[in-house]
Amino acid sequence: MSALAALWANDLRSVIRDRTVSVLVLVPFLFAAALHFGLPLAEAEAPFLAPYRDLTVGLFCLLASAFPGFMLAFLLLDERDEGLFAVFRVLPISPRRYILVRLALASGLSFLYPFLILAATGGLSARSWPVVLLLAALCSLLAPLTVLLVVVLAANKIVGMAVIKALFPLLILPIAGLVIETAWAWWFGLLPSYWVYRAFTANDSVELALSAGIGALFHLALIAILLRRFRDRLFA
Repeated sequence: MSALAALWANDLRSVIRDRTVSVLVLVPFLFAAALHFGLPLAEAEAPFLAPYRDLTVGLFCLLASAFPGFMLAFLLLDERDEGLFAVFRVLPISPRRYILVRLALASGLSFLYPFLILAATGGLSARSWPVVLLLAALCSLLAPLTVLLVVVLAANKIVGMAVIKALFPLLILPIAGLVIETAWAWWFGLLPSYWVYRAFTANDSVELALSAGIGALFHLALIAILLRRFRDRLFA
């Protein structure tokens, strides 16, 4: 357990030392503050936005959940550039466990951020505790998926930034599948974030369970595929 704590503490120190990465820590808190103060004002000025409150909150929860993934991805790209992955092979723990431990830290932060946003936007009073925890847990799966996707596709931090920019439309685009009621809207279900939005906007417990279940399985399947590619490419 002490070894795991040391790994997590080292990652947190690395985040604090890197100004580019450390700024990302604050962004989800800015999201929470902006929604807490700005959402009621926006709905008062434009009442047509009120029906999309859950969808808006879900969007910011997903975006906030991605930031821990961005932070860890940048750290891993730095370590790869410095040739540290060769050192990881001789650590007392296996490379697979090493990356899983670090992904767990990103997932923990990715769980905390949407929880704070839901609290800041009245989610704790509008939803039961189990539902809030379920939604936060569902969002937390985005962090490991983001980390692995960026590190597998990017050769360095510059390319990594380009990959991250490309991810934002993929996170936002599925909203159209819930706002625009057409036959082709279900095609957005090919993107995992679509099912997260459906969970946030679910009308009953059955729809919530179905959407959350599909979303979780979708994320976990992609994580498993990318984890194997990460291991084969970097720890072979």
